[in-house]
Amino acid sequence: RFLHFALWLSSYGIFSFGYLDAQSHEDLVSFQGWDFFCSVCCPCTAISLPLCKNKGTLMRALSMIGIRLDKLEPSQRKLFDFSEERLSDATVRIRRKTASKATILICTCDRLEIWCEENAYELVEPSLRELSLSPLAWKKHVYTKEGKACVSYLFTLACGLLSPLFGEDQIISQLTACLNRSRIIGCSSFQFEQLFRKAVTLAKKVQTQLDLGV
Repeated sequence: RFLHFALWLSSYGIFSFGYLDAQSHEDLVSFQGWDFFCSVCCPCTAISLPLCKNKGTLMRALSMIGIRLDKLEPSQRKLFDFSEERLSDATVRIRRKTASKATILICTCDRLEIWCEENAYELVEPSLRELSLSPLAWKKHVYTKEGKACVSYLFTLACGLLSPLFGEDQIISQLTACLNRSRIIGCSSFQFEQLFRKAVTLAKKVQTQLDLGV
């Protein structure tokens, strides 16, 4: 099923295979996100020319940090049971503390991620503190993405390749909800709106054109 999925995506020029470490789907697949974003998404739907022309600037401007909740002990996971109000408040505070142009906070059953655009300061410590997590205790659990890797990762995430239930579609509505939350509280941006919408569009296409048996 995974091979079928990956081959279908590769036909669109989205994926290339790399066998560095066959421990997970994330290791098996190298996602050529930006190339796909420009060559496939832009012709299909209206997207601003500045976003394409200034792709180098945009890529360098993106940063993300995250924690895999499904890798934690049950007692640790309870610390991430945030209300919508708490997530909104944390998003605003993280944006302010990192002097970011835009911030989106993704919180699902298996991961928590903070996405920032043009952050002036590093993300890890301010983000952890705003979520009432000790940087000393939680830094070791944090993974990071920068620049072009953020785009690659987001498209992979939206398609369900990184979900515990491979290929599941719940992540689509979760990403949409996170983007909506950020927009409502004034923490989104034109670039984030475009990027997340393209990722969701691709994910919906995957779900309609492939029978993943989920």
